[in-house]
Amino acid sequence: MQFCLEIWGTDYEKIKETCILAEKLGYYGFYYGESLAEIDLDCWSIIFNLSAITRIKLGPVITYLIPQYRNIALLAKQATTLQDMSKGRLEFRTGAGATHDYAVQ
Repeated sequence: MQFCLEIWGTDYEKIKETCILAEKLGYYGFYYGESLAEIDLDCWSIIFNLSAITRIKLGPVITYLIPQYRNIALLAKQATTLQDMSKGRLEFRTGAGATHDYAVQ
């Protein structure tokens, strides 16, 4: 059985410390939440930074595929770059996952 940790938050130092601890404790993966609200930092910036200081699997809890929110071609390039830089440790999760306020009309 493998365990993963999913977190959200706005304090990068605490996020980093938690990721490092999860890795030391033998967790399989560490996933940072993406939010359309202002309760979180930018998911992709966080996991890019963590990939440079850890060896644990990383990824977004979910990354939104909403054209008004994110350019899909840019997201593909970001994911490919992170996958290469992290030596295959990106776990890409996606979906609509938003409230009706952000849904495509």
